Amino acid sequence: MKFIFSLEKYLAKFEGILIVTMLSVMVLLAFLQVLLRNLFSFGFLWGDPFLRYLVLWVGFLGAVLATKEERHFGIEFINRLLSPRMMHVARFIVDLFACIITFFLFQAAMQFLDIGFDENSIDLFGISKKYYLAIIPIAFGFISLHFLLRVARHLFGIFKGEVAE
Repeated sequence: MKFIFSLEKYLAKFEGILIVTMLSVMVLLAFLQVLLRNLFSFGFLWGDPFLRYLVLWVGFLGAVLATKEERHFGIEFINRLLSPRMMHVARFIVDLFACIITFFLFQAAMQFLDIGFDENSIDLFGISKKYYLAIIPIAFGFISLHFLLRVARHLFGIFKGEVAE
């Protein structure tokens, strides 16, 4: 059980560092773009498209962290009606279903990148669009992993009768 908690903790730390870094770059680049345009009447041609990709990455990484922190949609009133063991059973079922669905979304996103973009679809800095849009399957993979870790926690809670917090 400690392994699951430590894995979740390190994953969240890594994801948080990525979000903070990308958000900082986003804010600085947007501020620099505005400053350059207003003061010197020019800006970086690559700035706006790069900011769009950063918004996409930050949004998907935010969804990953929301899943880890259990800040996504949920039905909270049921929690008051169930015993701790039955709550683990209910959450096990819901998280298992969510894990399976997000895994299918991961697979679909991988196919989207493989079919929709080839190595010749070059965008900024001579890099293929496939790499800029890679956050879509990466995020669904991490979301699925977070649900899988939660499934393991609730499975442990069902059989051990402990609350896994």
